[in-house]
Amino acid sequence: MELRIFDSYELPNTLEECELLGQGSFGEVRKALHPSLGDVALKLFQLTGDCKEVQRQKKEFENEAKILQRMNHPNIVQFYGIVSIFSHEGIVMEYMAGKNLQSLIESKKKNDWAWSERHRLLCQLAEAIGYLHTHDKTKAYIHGDIKPENILMSSSMQLKLADFGSANIRDKTECIPSLVVPHSKQHTWPYTAPEFLKDLFMEKSTAMDIYSFGVVMYEILTKQRAYSDAKVGSEVVCLLIISKMERPNAAPLNEIETELKKTPCEDLKNFDKLRKLMQQCWQQDPSKRPNITKILRKLSDDKCEAHDDGNISLGILEDTLPPYPPPKPPMRQASDVNWGFFHSPNLKIVNTKINKKVSLVKGDITKQKVHAIVNCTNTTLHPGGGLHVDDVIHAAAGPELLKECIKLGGCKVGEAKITLAYKLPSKHVIHTVGPIGMNVRALDSCYLNCLNLLRLNKLKSIAFPCISAGFHGYPNSEAAKIALLSVRKWLEQHHTTVDRIIFCIFNNLDLVIYEELFKTYFPK
Repeated sequence: MELRIFDSYELPNTLEECELLGQGSFGEVRKALHPSLGDVALKLFQLTGDCKEVQRQKKEFENEAKILQRMNHPNIVQFYGIVSIFSHEGIVMEYMAGKNLQSLIESKKKNDWAWSERHRLLCQLAEAIGYLHTHDKTKAYIHGDIKPENILMSSSMQLKLADFGSANIRDKTECIPSLVVPHSKQHTWPYTAPEFLKDLFMEKSTAMDIYSFGVVMYEILTKQRAYSDAKVGSEVVCLLIISKMERPNAAPLNEIETELKKTPCEDLKNFDKLRKLMQQCWQQDPSKRPNITKILRKLSDDKCEAHDDGNISLGILEDTLPPYPPPKPPMRQASDVNWGFFHSPNLKIVNTKINKKVSLVKGDITKQKVHAIVNCTNTTLHPGGGLHVDDVIHAAAGPELLKECIKLGGCKVGEAKITLAYKLPSKHVIHTVGPIGMNVRALDSCYLNCLNLLRLNKLKSIAFPCISAGFHGYPNSEAAKIALLSVRKWLEQHHTTVDRIIFCIFNNLDLVIYEELFKTYFPK
């Protein structure tokens, strides 16, 4: 994807026309009006040195911007492009009309913030970090400055992580922030891992982001800034963090626990789990901190619907869609008692009628000429959730697909909804939301609900991607076993209603896994 470089004439002519939103250690952020994008945020940096040095810095700046461009997730502030303006280099990004998490914490009283709301915010923040750490299988991207000031809230209270890449831009370009604050009151040390406080020149790691997440967890749980009640200066606290494993005051946590015990309920159980997770995240030894996949799994186990944020307005005019009222089958729920998973078919029996219905294809799912392809998406049904297949399908289908998805009003984990396919060679797209972490029942439900929609709409062929494998933290081999077993179960009862079921594999690892497992689940 080519880096978008804005022309300066697309933005206001003078700096004074751009409202100052904030000043950080790496630059200042201003609000600007773009003719087609509307309100955007403009982050400005200044490059210094002779002509040759400025060119080098500009090249590094553009390289870092290309990385930012690849970050596409609903819980990360969207990057639009770069611009040279006002004698500065600028990043053009999504404008967030809401407040940041810091102001949210400071504005709410301890007892007026529902636990479900706190849980939701933790899940969304973990989703954003999970995308940075895991979406690229060749490299983990590190934020390096996770703190409430960099956690923004949209007008619909959707959390978005900001300021990813600013530290890299500073380090690689040695650029000077557009506004230098000699005695800034913004301290990031409370969120900085002890190993980095001890050695500021060491290479950053994902474990440092996990430590920061743990401290932010404390602030969300207690609605109190970490170390705000310290009786000594920040330098002393830093030394205590390094040498004595000092952590934020436990008294507010104990007060919450005491209050919850007065009326025992599910909140107390969830609070205890979150407190333990928080303590694991800020372990002194980086190797003992859980990775983000484990964190997402624990949050998911606590019944946190990490994606379920309701409808999020994208500001898109919903044109009238062609008449399309597909029938709605009853969806299997995670709470259903009669889960088919407990009654597996006899895999040793060779069933040629079933075998000829299934096939394995390595390639692009958007190229499959079938009646329906399956899209692994998030509960909003909006692309940009860090799911490669979701983004690719929407890009190939065109904007009409998103317009129809918006009308559907979201989808729960394990369920499925059907739309037209528009510019795709298939006739329909069946959208399903895979679970985060190893939730066997929910993943089984994804496949069965997709197949039931296929049958109910009298469609004869379908192509599946690897649902939940990879980014959602489901081990590839385990996800493949559930996919094959779920399809085999369904075919035992409904093989006469379908002509072809394709498992469309994108990478070589999954191909090897599926080829081997096919011998077990579809023996010949």
